Amino acid sequence: MSDADLKLICDRLSFLESLHDETTAKSNELATRLQSLETHVTNALSAPAATTPRVTEPKLPDPEPFTGDRLKLLDFLTKCRLKFLGQPLTYVLETSKVIYTGTLLREEAFSWFQPYFVKATTTNEWPVEIANFEALAQSLTTLYGDPNLEISSEESLKALKQTVDVPSYIAQFERLAQYVKWNDPAKLAQFYEGLRGNVKDDLAHHERPTTLAELKVASVRADVQIRRRIQEKARAVSTYNPDKKPTNLSASNYPSWSSSLHSLPSTLSRTPSPGTPASPNLGIPQFTADGTVPMSLNQTGPFPRILRDPLTPEERQRRDDLGLCRYCADSGHRVVNCPVTSKRP
Repeated sequence: MSDADLKLICDRLSFLESLHDETTAKSNELATRLQSLETHVTNALSAPAATTPRVTEPKLPDPEPFTGDRLKLLDFLTKCRLKFLGQPLTYVLETSKVIYTGTLLREEAFSWFQPYFVKATTTNEWPVEIANFEALAQSLTTLYGDPNLEISSEESLKALKQTVDVPSYIAQFERLAQYVKWNDPAKLAQFYEGLRGNVKDDLAHHERPTTLAELKVASVRADVQIRRRIQEKARAVSTYNPDKKPTNLSASNYPSWSSSLHSLPSTLSRTPSPGTPASPNLGIPQFTADGTVPMSLNQTGPFPRILRDPLTPEERQRRDDLGLCRYCADSGHRVVNCPVTSKRP
């Protein structure tokens, strides 16, 4: 054996020794990691199982069934969207939304939906009309919606007037205003035009709002003040009543007036007797607690009759708000069946 062969053998032995040392080191490292994993698994199995928090959804009421009424379509679709947004885990699939909406259709609306649903279940292919909820909503809008929604909304908005309180008027105004393309000044002018006269009178004492939002706030404040003032007047008349009975602003609050009306004779001569001065007021007070002018009686006809000047708009509005008769200002009846009016044979 030559020196070169001996040197080659020595080099290979050195390489094998280094490879053995490296393999031993990796083996020890793997053994350490294995022991660590076994300890971790043992601790995890012995520890109590962690409870996963349960996600709960709010229970929302179902929309009212839709029967094909055009005026209720938009409300129905909006309530369905609220249901889906409020319960996203329940209505994940579009097919679930379509099926749920279909169960709420009634009468002719369901008769329209039924053939499409039968086709979807028999062929396993959903028609484009009910492929998803938005497609179903668009189909219902095309079938039952207002084709001229913007024009009809503009006409209704121009004719809208405040008949009850201001919050109800605002709700009706916003329901129609969402479909028109008016700017804020145009909506502001139309909103002011539809307000009641007494609300406008109160707004006249303050600086005119420049935006629709400010006008709404000012109108609500004025409406609350007006209604509070009406209640104050009612309490003032109740205090004026000597019997201390809870009353409202009506003719029954004035005993001398009402007693004089009921004590009149059934018939009065058309011409007063010579030398007999006519009673100027027949016991009717010249003024009342709320500042209104009382009615007067004539004695020149065969039937007792109450004469008075025409009511001012404010007095007419006050009597309507309190549910009083426009003729005698009493409660419990209207002018058509007022017991104080003339009774013709």
